[in-house]
Amino acid sequence: MYVAQVGDVKFFIVVYVDDLILVCNDQNKLLQIKEEFSQKFEMKDLEELHFFLGMEVERNRDARILRINQIKYLKEILKHFRMEECKPIGVPLDRKVKLQRNANGNDESKGFPYRQAVGSLMYAMLCTRPDLAYPISVLSQHMANPNMEHWMAVKRIFRYLQGTLQMKLQFGATPSKAVLGYCDADWGGDFENRRSTTGFVFMIGGGAISWSSKQQPTIALSTTEAEYMANTQATKEAIWITKLMMDLRYMEEKKMMVIRCDNQGVISLTKNPSHHARTKHINVQHHFVRERVENGEVRFEYCPTEHMVADVLTKALSKERHHKLINMFGLETS
Repeated sequence: MYVAQVGDVKFFIVVYVDDLILVCNDQNKLLQIKEEFSQKFEMKDLEELHFFLGMEVERNRDARILRINQIKYLKEILKHFRMEECKPIGVPLDRKVKLQRNANGNDESKGFPYRQAVGSLMYAMLCTRPDLAYPISVLSQHMANPNMEHWMAVKRIFRYLQGTLQMKLQFGATPSKAVLGYCDADWGGDFENRRSTTGFVFMIGGGAISWSSKQQPTIALSTTEAEYMANTQATKEAIWITKLMMDLRYMEEKKMMVIRCDNQGVISLTKNPSHHARTKHINVQHHFVRERVENGEVRFEYCPTEHMVADVLTKALSKERHHKLINMFGLETS
């Protein structure tokens, strides 16, 4: 990404191989840059942005709302894996099913394209579908040696996509320009190795811009420790986003970013520098959160579990709660 600013005029060029997105807050300047480019390079002007790297972009200028989706891409992968006529289902993972590692040691993936399917779903998850983050995180743990049970879980996600094809990630639903983060952890969620899962999401204008669901590298001995480790990952992402926003001239100066979590003990731990018996064993890398709080780079706020958006990134949920939380992401059918 290339950024330029002259006075109040901001200009951005996003490049991927030979595809470019030109963005400017001055229409006349945008036309001028296009003309200069066309004189130096062989290029084709496709006018207003509608498609880019498999993503469709919709703009409602009157309502100041932007939506992105991958409906066409998802239809293609459903057809590719012969699931275009499958029966829709409400949630991507069954709460009652706990996927286990392949006990017999035999790689059964020769009978089905497990790795290819997970890779195809991963691209959609990274671009426009944060609701797939936790299911893809779970399925990716079995890439080396999948079995039929894992393949059935992949097919369940295809069925979920069949029922949510029209979902679009929407920005501009709220007027606030501030970046707001949510982080959560599911303590001991993996019943085989008892590691917890970290989930976080950052939002602007009511839509998700960054999200993650990842198993923690070490075992947490309490919910507070698991949440504290999740805060570490969310804080690192918050620092990176702040720097990016400053590079994009979205922020003129560094501002404190608010991250919401649903554990009061963790919030106290980030503010209290003293070590005690229950926390002195926590790896030193996770204590850098306190330093960032003291420096005023991030601030943690309490958020009731009922409104914890990142909950959907740490575990399988009921249909009602799953759809309530992904709507809070900005994922809506329109």
